[in-house]
Amino acid sequence: MAPRTWLKPPTIAALKSQVAALAEPRLTLSAERGTLSQDGNEIFLYDNVLMMREGAAALPGSQLRTSFLHVVSQRSLVRSDREVQITEQGRTLSARGMEYDNLAGQLTLHAQVRGVYDGKIK
Repeated sequence: MAPRTWLKPPTIAALKSQVAALAEPRLTLSAERGTLSQDGNEIFLYDNVLMMREGAAALPGSQLRTSFLHVVSQRSLVRSDREVQITEQGRTLSARGMEYDNLAGQLTLHAQVRGVYDGKIK
């Protein structure tokens, strides 16, 4: 196993300048503990993981909660093979396993997908 750096408790944020260049909202991730790969390209977050995306003009803010998250920073990719819950203004999604491509703005939910939509959004 390659050496890793342990992070406790980690908080990771995409810098505004990086995000603005991609026209994507800022992402912030936090957890109780995590590890960083030796080359710094991968982050593994464990226990009470929270990923928050800021809202933008046409896109409301959202939160993702899970027990494990794998971040591949060079590809702006976030994945989990565990239960995830995603909440956004008036909507909730839950699933087992997901992949979020921040560059493409694409979320893929893998199994046991459930959703609730509140039609009273203002």
